[in-house]
Amino acid sequence: MTNVTDNSDKRDTSIHVQGDYVQGDKVAGDKVAGDKNTVGNVSGSNTIAIGREASAQNETGPTYQFSGPVIGSAIGGGEVHAENIAGGDILINAEAKNKNEFQQQLQELKTLLAQAIAAHEVEKEDGETAVSDLQAIIEETAKETPRPARIQRRLQDIADVINAGVKTGTAVLKATPLIAALIKAANTLFRP
Repeated sequence: MTNVTDNSDKRDTSIHVQGDYVQGDKVAGDKVAGDKNTVGNVSGSNTIAIGREASAQNETGPTYQFSGPVIGSAIGGGEVHAENIAGGDILINAEAKNKNEFQQQLQELKTLLAQAIAAHEVEKEDGETAVSDLQAIIEETAKETPRPARIQRRLQDIADVINAGVKTGTAVLKATPLIAALIKAANTLFRP
């Protein structure tokens, strides 16, 4: 029961609530002087925002998991800037230091091209042409006086076939840095 007493010109603002004499606020529940927000279980959430016009951003960004061969690319609208990316048994800057090492690397590339053709990583006709060019380079480098321009031209043709591979696989991934190293080494080992 609530009683308010008014004494003529002097006002009594005393209030009796539930049998108590109250001169301020008496609240039987929550006293809210603004927005009342109730938040449930937020475990497992990366970001939360509570309140009027509140906002939150997940600054960590997405997480990607890959299995199998992956070529450097931009995922989700970003960019990839890299000079040397390699994994497994790929060697960076392992260019041949002499004619024998160069010929060994040519043989390795020949094996990788055969694997790329068999796995349909390169077009069959283009791959066979690249193998033929590679054989011509092997024969050219065995000569007493190899022709550098011919070696370079055929190496570049092989690089074009590898870089235009129709499917990225292990053989193409391994052949890509190897052909680049062979082109670089040919400039040093076989100068005009």
